Amino acid sequence: MCSSDLVLDLAQRAGGIGQDLGVVRPILESVASAHEVTVTLWRRISADRMAVVLAAVSPGMFRVQLEVGHRLPLLLGSGGRVMAAYSGLTQAEMRAQFSQLRWSKPLSFRKYVSQVNHVTEKGWSVDAGDFVAAVASMSVPVFDREGRFLLACGATMFLHRYNASQEQRLVTDLVSASRAMTERLGGAAH
Repeated sequence: MCSSDLVLDLAQRAGGIGQDLGVVRPILESVASAHEVTVTLWRRISADRMAVVLAAVSPGMFRVQLEVGHRLPLLLGSGGRVMAAYSGLTQAEMRAQFSQLRWSKPLSFRKYVSQVNHVTEKGWSVDAGDFVAAVASMSVPVFDREGRFLLACGATMFLHRYNASQEQRLVTDLVSASRAMTERLGGAAH
């Protein structure tokens, strides 16, 4: 087993996923290539942290690099908004975690909660330079076949490449990718 396989195995175990995530790698690679973005799967690994459990990068010359095992506070970025929507955190718990976050472009808790609500209403989230000034990301939830939340799937790009017309195409492809991953991953999380 090579070191990257070992890291993926450890990340999957930490996240409680019994399935081999390698079966969804082609789905991530397809979106990454089509949109020239980095596509990642994020798994909640503790009460207040999430980690990359799978990543696919575009073949383009310039890209945002995120490695398997990279960890962030649970509520940061577009993936954090997805995590917040499906984490089961109370408003007080969410506020406590939110107050500890460091943003490039700070936003109010009220605005953050509105963005979390957008995830449950529309099925996706965006961070256009809030977390990291030069980076944009869009994320969707991935569910198991029983409808339970498993992962956040995010597409990350440099902010200057983010625009409204690309947003809708990317959201459509991320939602399709999420559905395909649900089918490939099969049953419930372990």
